[in-house]
Amino acid sequence: MIYARKFFNVFVLALMLNLVVLNLYKSQINFEYTRTLISFNKFNPRPTIFCIILTNPKNFLNKTLVVNNTWAQECDEHKFITVIPEYFLNISQSLDEDTSFIRKDKPLEVSYPFNLFQPSNHTIESYHSLTSKMYKAYLDIYKIYPNYDWYLKADDDTYIFMDNLRDFLNEKKSSDRVTYGFNLKKFQSGGAGYVLSKKTLSLFGENMLKNGSFCRNTGSEDTDLASCLEKLNVTKGRTEDNLGRERFHPYDIKDNFEGKFYDWLYEQSINPIKSGANSSSSSSISFHYMSPEQILRTHTAWKAYQKLKQHNKNVDFHKLVLNKQL
Repeated sequence: MIYARKFFNVFVLALMLNLVVLNLYKSQINFEYTRTLISFNKFNPRPTIFCIILTNPKNFLNKTLVVNNTWAQECDEHKFITVIPEYFLNISQSLDEDTSFIRKDKPLEVSYPFNLFQPSNHTIESYHSLTSKMYKAYLDIYKIYPNYDWYLKADDDTYIFMDNLRDFLNEKKSSDRVTYGFNLKKFQSGGAGYVLSKKTLSLFGENMLKNGSFCRNTGSEDTDLASCLEKLNVTKGRTEDNLGRERFHPYDIKDNFEGKFYDWLYEQSINPIKSGANSSSSSSISFHYMSPEQILRTHTAWKAYQKLKQHNKNVDFHKLVLNKQL
């Protein structure tokens, strides 16, 4: 018992120190999200995006912390989907958040130290329960947060260029039966992140409420969801730019540039796999398998690029952002 208490104290102290360091980091890079807010006028309102980010307690001190302090702050709302450890519930109670009526069959949310969201009946973190975790999260979010235009699903080792995502979605209709991501022959890569339209999430929620087994569950989240959405006549939207370069990427920046891919990608991808500068759009949206350090470096370079672009529209995204990570 004494050991457990000491471990808890050390854990909380380490978390607090990391939060302080990253808050200083955010101040240093002069986080300027207001640019996005004024980039859409009243006749062309910006699309609202709810970010659904998969994580687990063992990643709180590194991956979760870094994502929370970088791109997640640019979502209109974001939730980290995870089992919430009891010690965070105790902290929330001390902050006057009501967690006194906890029921496993109801979703649980706390706002400290992150926006944590535990889906209904989700009590164990494992790779084999990933489909169940996502289905429960989508259903709960559909019931509680139904009024966003788009719902982004991403992992805690994915970096999202949120401004690029907004620009891309600004030309799309959230009333369409559509998802956007890295397109494979039968599904979209879960690791690269994908976006569900409001209509798509609504269709999923309506049908799962009627029949809990409407969607198959093999444990493979991205293929299971694709199979489910196919039954609902949801299409996989194209996401390449006008030069045929991908916007969503299932690998990190370095491996993507060097063409270090597994064979399955060549076999399953709809588009020819490219490497080098031609592999990534100058309006790229996501990269997967990013370490916390890579995410921080990319975020710093991205914000510096955005500042420069305000004064010089010819600045090179690849040179100033992507190449910095090679």
